[in-house]
Amino acid sequence: MSTVTIADRRAITTAAAAQPDFSALLRRDPRAAFHRATGREAPASTRISVVEESAGAWEFVVPAGPIDADLPEAADARGVIENNVYSMLRNEPEVRTRAISDPRAFLAERLAFDIGEAGVTVHEEQPGELVLILPHGDSRDELNEAALDLVAGGGNDDDDQNFYPGQKSDSPKRV
Repeated sequence: MSTVTIADRRAITTAAAAQPDFSALLRRDPRAAFHRATGREAPASTRISVVEESAGAWEFVVPAGPIDADLPEAADARGVIENNVYSMLRNEPEVRTRAISDPRAFLAERLAFDIGEAGVTVHEEQPGELVLILPHGDSRDELNEAALDLVAGGGNDDDDQNFYPGQKSDSPKRV
């Protein structure tokens, strides 16, 4: 295996959010966690690091390699946002610099998404590196009805919808 996919990343993040034993494994042995979540070995030459989110913070990764053409289904607020960002990075490579340099403004401008007071950090992977996020288990992972509609493909850019409870944005966009 030479490529780590967005689906691999999503499987790891989802397992970490749902299973305390998997979170412990991810902290202790990221390669074993990768194997457990994906059923494959991580590339031997790849350096793996784990970033733990803290309460009130969002951590995102901009992959070093190409973005998958087929993004995995999003089951939570993080997945919805990531899929939108990954779609833009794949289709508009020039947005990469803005997403990295000012992620808060990027989310507001490109997704009409205001994360409130939460901190935002973007980790730009380098070739030969894999950064995995260990999400913080707070309420932002719960999708409300509007977000579920977006995930299902039912919303449109004119709807007044929020991705998660407490979000300040009035009009999230999907790509």
